[in-house]
Amino acid sequence: MEPEDARRAALLKFGNVTRVIEDTREVWSTPWIERRLQDVRFGFRMLRKHPSFVMAAVLSLALGIGANTAVFSLVDALLLQRLPVPHPEQLFSLVRVTPQERGESFS
Repeated sequence: MEPEDARRAALLKFGNVTRVIEDTREVWSTPWIERRLQDVRFGFRMLRKHPSFVMAAVLSLALGIGANTAVFSLVDALLLQRLPVPHPEQLFSLVRVTPQERGESFS
């Protein structure tokens, strides 16, 4: 068979080459990744159009992260760390209970 006749016969048997390429691309590719990339690109375009919203969001995140860091640092220093003494397990607290007062603490 001549090359041109073989090409014509293949086109008749398999159909449109472009359609076959697109069908196989859908089967072997991951369309969900492509859709996510499109969403990310669209998000960046919208953020570029509204810089005041971006600044408000970044400022909110910075304040939230900074506040959480400060609170955790305080809790860690005051409650979670051991006391800086040689034998912290030997420390104790005295409490005197009187009828007039519910409890007076001497530490």
